[in-house]
Amino acid sequence: MYSVICKYTKMGDLKFISHLDILRLMQRAVNRAKLPAKYSEGFNPHMKTSFGYPLSLGVESLGEYFELQLVEKVEINKLIVDLNAVMPNKMKILNAVYYDGKESLMSLCKYAEYLINIESTKINTVELNKLLNVMINEGVIFTKEKRNKAKKKIVKKEINTKNLIHFAQAKTVNENKIIIEVVFKTSADGSMKASDFIKVLEENNIVVDYFNALKVESLNADLKPIIE
Repeated sequence: MYSVICKYTKMGDLKFISHLDILRLMQRAVNRAKLPAKYSEGFNPHMKTSFGYPLSLGVESLGEYFELQLVEKVEINKLIVDLNAVMPNKMKILNAVYYDGKESLMSLCKYAEYLINIESTKINTVELNKLLNVMINEGVIFTKEKRNKAKKKIVKKEINTKNLIHFAQAKTVNENKIIIEVVFKTSADGSMKASDFIKVLEENNIVVDYFNALKVESLNADLKPIIE
């Protein structure tokens, strides 16, 4: 058995496709590319794939990852070409490598780098950077709500931003636009969504008229891309 990690993009309207549908899309692409995928055994065999930390709906990404197990080795460049030939235009395999490590793909992803574009006529970048420093070093408590389907109620949880943000810095683009480079921590307990990040800013008197987020890369423990 051979394990290969693929890095891919998710851009344009594809940002509205759910994590589960991306899994189905990738598995169909592997079938259409006629790659020798490994399947589980039993009455309901399924393709052996795994994915990195799920991307929030509505966010584009230049650095998503999935792992595919093969029953025979395929030349990497051919694998990339064959997959890209059957993938949507806004989703492309950028690179792939064979992987023989013990860590799961999910556990390799320790950080997620984002660029968050903010439009507003009322933001002072100096004051915004002061708040970002507080969020990283001292922490700002915010409340996150999650629907418990089993108990049919909303569960609230208080979270400290310093446990979720590794780096954040804002730069002025023009009088109405600011870009924030932010690196979120990711773990089995979760990560911070860009929408939650904006919520904390707004709760601390930063007026945001509009924002969009781009995930640049998934990073390992050394703050380097999972694969280049």
